[in-house]
Amino acid sequence: MGDARTSDLMKDISEAHGPFNDPQTGKRAAPHGLRSTFHNTCTEAGWDHNLIEMALAHDIGTAVTRAYMRTDMVEKRRQLMEFWSDHLHGVKTEDNVVELHG
Repeated sequence: MGDARTSDLMKDISEAHGPFNDPQTGKRAAPHGLRSTFHNTCTEAGWDHNLIEMALAHDIGTAVTRAYMRTDMVEKRRQLMEFWSDHLHGVKTEDNVVELHG
C-alpha cells in the first residue's frame, strides 16, 4: 500500500476515532513514519535489506541489478510479513526476548 492510500486510510480512521498523535511530541503521525518503523524493525531483527526494500516496493540496486533480478521472493516476503504481523500483535517470536516496560 502506497503513501497516498495509507494517508487516506489514516485520515478516515482519524475522523472516526481521533487523530494519530505521537504521545511524546504531539505531532500527527504520517504514512512515511509507518513505513520507516517497518524498515527499522525488520532491519534490527536481521531481515535481508533487499527483501525489506522489495516489501516496501522500492527499486533495488542499479538498473543492471534490477535487469538480472528474476525473482519476486514471494515466500520470503510472506515470512517477513508474518514476522511483522506477529510484531504488531505482540507475539513473541524468540524464546530469549525479554520485554522492557517503561
